[in-house]
Amino acid sequence: SEQRAGVHFLDVGQGDASLIRTTEGRTVLIDGGPDGAALFAAIERYDAGQLIVPPENSDWPLGQRLEEAARARGIPVREVEHGDRIWFEGDDLRIDVLWPMRGGEGGGDPNAASLVLRASTGGMTVLFTGDIGAKEEVHLARAHCDGERPCDLRADVLKVAHQGSRSSSTDLFLRRAEASVAVISAGAGNPHGHPHAETVARLEGAGAEVFTTPRHGTVSVFSDGSIRFRGSRRGGLP
Repeated sequence: SEQRAGVHFLDVGQGDASLIRTTEGRTVLIDGGPDGAALFAAIERYDAGQLIVPPENSDWPLGQRLEEAARARGIPVREVEHGDRIWFEGDDLRIDVLWPMRGGEGGGDPNAASLVLRASTGGMTVLFTGDIGAKEEVHLARAHCDGERPCDLRADVLKVAHQGSRSSSTDLFLRRAEASVAVISAGAGNPHGHPHAETVARLEGAGAEVFTTPRHGTVSVFSDGSIRFRGSRRGGLP
């Protein structure tokens, strides 16, 4: 029988690492934690089909090392930007690349050049926002895709940008996303104060139920609407 799709927001500390598992059993890892260790481990240990990166990835030492590690293992490296769509043969997973836009990259800021991905599988849509800030969110919320239509930012689940920083999760962006579930990945007791209370308040004000890895541990959201925690500091669910 067909299994449910799920997205697992891994408790990796002050960073992001999300694992998509499709109904057909395909696995996609988005981001690799604070220092990219999970991505390097995945490249070394698993038979990865491809590495997907933003155009400016090789401008930074970590990005260069990651691409070199992938090519050393014979893994194709694909640069993507706004307007690209990633399909997987024999699977219902579709990933639309919303950011960065051509000419609108970070100008040397890796956070501003983060990939923003809208992934759909098993009837569930998840918006992954990387570490973009307010400027990039507003640009994306006002942008047009496929000609004259505004970009579709709607998602069931939002991976909140930049560990819940107050400089992201703008009201306009949240209204466009319309997410019912928001997940913040951050390190417990981190020195930045992430997630900021005002950011959580904006998310809740936009109608989202908010989960955080410092409080809940790894958060798993499934296409049947169920949510589970692992390693939760409040006991979690089985």
